[in-house]
Amino acid sequence: MIIDIHGHYTTEPPPLLAFRDKQLAGLADPMRKPATTELGISESTVSRALDGKFAQLPSGRVVSFELFFDQSLPVKERIRALIAAETDPLTDEQMARLLTAEGTKIARRTVTKYREEMNVPPSTARGPLAEAK
Repeated sequence: MIIDIHGHYTTEPPPLLAFRDKQLAGLADPMRKPATTELGISESTVSRALDGKFAQLPSGRVVSFELFFDQSLPVKERIRALIAAETDPLTDEQMARLLTAEGTKIARRTVTKYREEMNVPPSTARGPLAEAK
């Protein structure tokens, strides 16, 4: 049984929990504002209600509710995809330019921050040159 934000009991899980791990990147749209509008409560109330709360995904993975509102996830997923598809390692500057050309305005230092958060080494430590060392 689940208790919704207004304290009502329901047997139906919130829509956010219906997503699988593979779709987490798609969840990162800034949904807090539409959620507050639909619920008729302030954004700070939603923040306080979600603070320290976790959701278990169908895969069994437990994640913070804040993950559903993380606007950096789609960008991080795109950076992961760029790195996975690279034949020659891309620098953070090159990735920033590619992302900007695709419509995501992002600074090199932000790419660096996200790459480090994902525990991905810099371009000098990836690819054939790094393997030869």
